[in-house]
Amino acid sequence: MPDAARELLRRKAWGHVITRNASGSPQVTMVCVDEANGDLVFNPTVDRKKGPNLAADARVVVSVQDVENPQRYLVVRGQTELATDGAAEHINKLAHKFMGTDYTTSLEGRVIVRVKATRISGAGPWMQS
Repeated sequence: MPDAARELLRRKAWGHVITRNASGSPQVTMVCVDEANGDLVFNPTVDRKKGPNLAADARVVVSVQDVENPQRYLVVRGQTELATDGAAEHINKLAHKFMGTDYTTSLEGRVIVRVKATRISGAGPWMQS
């Protein structure tokens, strides 16, 4: 992933995650995103729609708008890897990044979703990289 895209993801950024329902129809959810080792990451619960959808089909598209410049956006297409180890600590890290406090809802049933990018697009400095 280009450095400019990684920088966007390290800031406070929200992504729209598109997965496929069992019927093949799209499912879209807004999530808090982050960057880890060149991958886009987010942290849903395993039983919400994204969890089962990604367990059945690892393909995903995430669109991230730059809140500092709304004309810039990043689109990451890729394959996901799901991990429950460290998920409670990760959601707490995201809560501090986005809300400045500990995560106050149940830490049970969380999953770290790591998006291994196969294609980067959008409008921003990541397109010049």
